[in-house]
Amino acid sequence: MDTELLQLRERVLVAGSQHTPLQLHGARTKEFYGESISGQPLDVSGYRGIIDYEPSELVITARCGTPLSEIETALAERGQYLGFEPPRPGGDPTLGGIIATGLSGPRRMQAGAARDFVLGAHLMAADGEVLRFGGQVMKNVAGFDVSRLLCGSMGIFGILTELSIKVLPKPRAEETLRLEMTARQAVEAFNRWGGQPLPISAAAWHEEHGLADDAVRHALAAGDTAWTMRLIERHVDAFLLSSQGATIQRWLAALPADLILSRPRLLLPQVVLALLSGRVDTAEGVLDAAERALADSAGGADEPYEPVLGRATALFANVPAIIAHERAMLAVVRGDAERAIMFASQALGSLSEDEWMLTSHAHAYRGLAEWLRGRLAEAERALSSSIGQWRAAGQPTMTGWGSHLLGQVQRAQGRMDAAAGTYQQALEVTAPPGRPALPGAGAVHVGLAEVAYQRGELDMALRHLTEGIELCQQLNFTQPLAEGLATLAWIRQASGDPVGAREAMSEAGEAGPGPDVTGLLNPVPAQRARLLLAQGEVAAAARWAHERGLSPDDEPPYSREREYLVLARVLLAQNRPAQALALLARLHAAAVNQHRTGSIIEIGALQALALAANGEENAAVDALAAALALACPQGYVRVFADEGPPMGALLGRLVAAQKAEQAAARNVPLGCLARVLRAFGGKEAAAGAGRPTAAAVPGLVEQLTARELEILVLLAAGAPNPRIAEDLVVSLDTVKKHVSHLLGKLGAANRTEAVTRARQLGLIP
Repeated sequence: MDTELLQLRERVLVAGSQHTPLQLHGARTKEFYGESISGQPLDVSGYRGIIDYEPSELVITARCGTPLSEIETALAERGQYLGFEPPRPGGDPTLGGIIATGLSGPRRMQAGAARDFVLGAHLMAADGEVLRFGGQVMKNVAGFDVSRLLCGSMGIFGILTELSIKVLPKPRAEETLRLEMTARQAVEAFNRWGGQPLPISAAAWHEEHGLADDAVRHALAAGDTAWTMRLIERHVDAFLLSSQGATIQRWLAALPADLILSRPRLLLPQVVLALLSGRVDTAEGVLDAAERALADSAGGADEPYEPVLGRATALFANVPAIIAHERAMLAVVRGDAERAIMFASQALGSLSEDEWMLTSHAHAYRGLAEWLRGRLAEAERALSSSIGQWRAAGQPTMTGWGSHLLGQVQRAQGRMDAAAGTYQQALEVTAPPGRPALPGAGAVHVGLAEVAYQRGELDMALRHLTEGIELCQQLNFTQPLAEGLATLAWIRQASGDPVGAREAMSEAGEAGPGPDVTGLLNPVPAQRARLLLAQGEVAAAARWAHERGLSPDDEPPYSREREYLVLARVLLAQNRPAQALALLARLHAAAVNQHRTGSIIEIGALQALALAANGEENAAVDALAAALALACPQGYVRVFADEGPPMGALLGRLVAAQKAEQAAARNVPLGCLARVLRAFGGKEAAAGAGRPTAAAVPGLVEQLTARELEILVLLAAGAPNPRIAEDLVVSLDTVKKHVSHLLGKLGAANRTEAVTRARQLGLIP
């Protein structure tokens, strides 16, 4: 007896003496199969190898642990194969596992099952004895039935140590035919073929193998409209949740319009797609039609319905709930928070506990309604709960969509770090390591780009946008694509490319939602007006504000805050600071009342500019210092830099106030002030990309590095070397070296001369 076999026998005897059950396993490819068992694991994969193979006799004998790949390789070399085509559900199975489970492949119907190919077997019983049944040739009858009995026995009789299997010559040729037919026609055809002497080795209908698009196409080609509609209804949830809206639209376009109007489960996907792309009027009209179809008993809503995702994950199983659900979303995109909450509550009341997907959507819509009302903490809680469910269920598209919105809520709170964390977590689902990024990752990359841009990391932002914009073009929802293009426009503007900025903003407008979508979910129009102002087109921006019905005397709702901030900028550009201040005061009070730190920072920066324009310089410096004190811990830069030369001049006065040690100015960290001022000097360098250099300045033989420019700002503020070292988190010796290089490049004998020379060159305000 072989050493390996003796070791197995010893394990069996010990287990028997202790009355301990054994759990046999080889390659562990079929642990999913059969009832769950408990026992001491016994690995038989070490007992392997082909014992005998005689091609002329069409039989192979091998040990139980021999991998299927080893057997198939040996057979293929002689033009033979295992006729029952053993399946490979989880890797490379062993011969013992194949026979113990008794599973056969698709050729079973023509060639026979695994049990029909077992000629002989050796079985190690519970007493350690090896019993021999059958043999290696068909004429050997003794024990033949026992060998067949062992096939599919799942190891309950003992260890199948050795097996003799009949093999067959490989067919000289094979041909695969694809025929267009419905499932009913497929069954009829196969029953007909089964009664004929045809060597059919396998047959499958596409829907059963996840090829729903082919199944729908075949059903359409066969002219079976009723079956086509049922097919689409079964699969539409899966295609919608995987962002395959174009396929859904193609399916529906091939159906008669009057039939679609009679089936709510064909109308409602159109509602979802219309709302995701911001086509509000279209969505409302189709939603009304879906309600009418539901009221008509012929609309298919009462027919037996089994979505491929299961009812718990499906979107359209519960028609009354999804109608209320989409009414809530319609209210959200229109900026009507109260109606959104009402319809979301109605949807929740129509759902059972196990319908988790629709429930999570309804809670998310309530979160969006809270965002519309400016109640950011409540919005964050609702969205976070829904995203957690989507992430746990492995729903990448929903995770990307929800995380994109949650990150915006967190940024509105002034919590840039939290937003970046939300986006990074979402990437784990939407772009797992070692696999291609899914479309949902596009929205996440756009969010990361917006954070990087706001922190002045333009190259980093551009890298995220390069990947994100391409992926966003595959999404059903258009908001992230439009926002990504708008951020690209601002990167180009900050990099000195105004023409490219206008082009990108124009693309953003074309990609974005329609004009009826609330500004909170459609920021591009306000962004475009801001860009017009930044490029000196005040009249065009003023026309936009007038067309939007904005007035300085309004009481702005939070959902339109972005638009009114543009109006405040227009008023400043028109030299109407008093009106701007009055409007900003109302916006500021509302933001403070709701703890919206992101809004407070931006409003505070504009208040500082308005105060300066109104001649209140000390108050302007104090307001700017207060905004910077809130902004610095989270790394805000562009919220100040994008305001252009007026903000640069005001920052210069803040530097002077720091030098004079005025109380408010002391609250602004010098390192933060240096980063903001550096953003006025040119293109930002990518974080971690090595030692960056500042923009080229005429008049300097050797240009300053970005670090030297930061130190220059601190010198202008009168900071001593120890304070500079503390703010920049470097050693004192490093600061001294930078100061020495700085003086040499500027041709200055001391700090005062260096600051004066820098101002002459326009390096600092």
